[in-house]
Amino acid sequence: MFPKRHLPFVFAALVPLLMLLVVAQTPVEPWGDEAMLITNLLVPDLNIFAPLPHYEQAAPVGYLWLSRQLLEIFGAEPPFHVLRYLSALFIGLGVVLILSIAPIRRDWMAKIIVVALLLGSPMIWIYANEIKHYSAEFFASALVLACGIPLVTRSDMAALSLFLLAVVVAGLVSFTVPVVVAGMLMAIAVMRLRSDQPDRLAPAVVVTAVLAMVYLGAIYLFLNRGLVVWQIQAYAHVYSPEAGQGLAGLLVKRLGGLLDAVVNAFGPSWLSRVQGGLHLIGLPLGLSYHAIRLIALALFAALVIIARKSAPGLVGLTLGVFAAVAVLQLAGMLHLSYPRHAIFLMPFTAALMAISLSRLLGASLPQKSGAVIVATALVMGLWLGIGTALTRQTQELGKMLAHIRDTAPEAPVWINGSGQPVFELLAPRPNTVLGEMDSASGPVAWQVRGAEFLPPAQHGGEWLGNPDYPQSIAAQAAGQTELWLLFNNDPSAQDRIPFLSVAAKTVGPCNPAIEGHGAGLYYCARQGAAN
Repeated sequence: MFPKRHLPFVFAALVPLLMLLVVAQTPVEPWGDEAMLITNLLVPDLNIFAPLPHYEQAAPVGYLWLSRQLLEIFGAEPPFHVLRYLSALFIGLGVVLILSIAPIRRDWMAKIIVVALLLGSPMIWIYANEIKHYSAEFFASALVLACGIPLVTRSDMAALSLFLLAVVVAGLVSFTVPVVVAGMLMAIAVMRLRSDQPDRLAPAVVVTAVLAMVYLGAIYLFLNRGLVVWQIQAYAHVYSPEAGQGLAGLLVKRLGGLLDAVVNAFGPSWLSRVQGGLHLIGLPLGLSYHAIRLIALALFAALVIIARKSAPGLVGLTLGVFAAVAVLQLAGMLHLSYPRHAIFLMPFTAALMAISLSRLLGASLPQKSGAVIVATALVMGLWLGIGTALTRQTQELGKMLAHIRDTAPEAPVWINGSGQPVFELLAPRPNTVLGEMDSASGPVAWQVRGAEFLPPAQHGGEWLGNPDYPQSIAAQAAGQTELWLLFNNDPSAQDRIPFLSVAAKTVGPCNPAIEGHGAGLYYCARQGAAN
């Protein structure tokens, strides 16, 4: 008979296996952001220690190295699905590491809640299936959390060495781990100083902390800061959006960004539904956004209070990390502008929520009732999360290119700038391509240089389309009797009207050929030239 003591290990091993199996069922084409990164990964002599040469992209060196090794072993052909397996593996291993944390490892109900929360999160499945480094950020936080909690009470060489090894690995695959480790070490120092352990100021612990921060400081100063230089400069409206504001305005905006990070640390999907519900019942839209910020903050405080006795180490490290984020955010040194930027905080909030919910259920319900509730939550979480993963849509650009080859292969193809990264990855290319922009990385975003968008710095930091951009078709397609227009990653069909109007005047009437998800193909031809 199978020993019961092995069940937790089997349960943990099933998580990454499940994620890999689900991702295997979704072989979608790369999207725009993915395509921009893949373009760099395919550069034959890529220097992973220098800023990436195309599209102002950036990724940690460890992620780049692993991705290139996988492409070399399994082939660098579309749809590059092996890189989705890498993301799924990072997320899956991150969940396993969270399950290994002592307060969760000892609590079967907390283990199930962790899996239900994370595998029920659409955000987790999105980045488990995306060819970007955000999955590695999640993994890195889970790794240093799992290896860092023992340092609250232990000073032995095994625990210290394991933590240092975790920091070394995490530092190679994550941009955010220096913030995480700094916050954790601050919290560990406070908790050890407040304890009555005889070795609370053990020299080995101090040396370990110093070595960890020196290593991560060197990684940032001599590597990561250089890797992100083009991205920070080209997208200053995202990463430094506060130029020209007064002190009061700065503080208000930074505080709002900090509260948004707390919201996103819980996975924004369910809080977004709460916000939508509040707006639906009559709360003004602006107030509904502030309301979910306060709800997230209150939830965080409640979880800390509930879990502080049963998992003091986890609570302390979580508070330390969030304190570090708060200080850097309010100082303007950190900008978590999008939900994906806060994914590195999700291991902390998921673990904290699991411990708290387990404690509440255990204190208020019989064991069987609690088991039914968490089992139901697991089933519902898997249904929601896996459903999100399996319904991931593709833009079907390959299908559109095949249609071009089958119907009018000699007609030139004009592509909008936002669709260029995906278009350039798919082979074979049409004979004549119009509208391509220079993708070389630089201090100005490639789409601004290509005149698709206006310079954000000149328009209050907003990313606005250039109203003159559609006119580029007139010059590029002059004299043509037929033309394909290929749109990809554009906002909506309504935004295509100016382009179709210019093409109709320059070449001839335009008719839709294929519509995809966020993509569209149109055929324009003079009377008598149409196929």
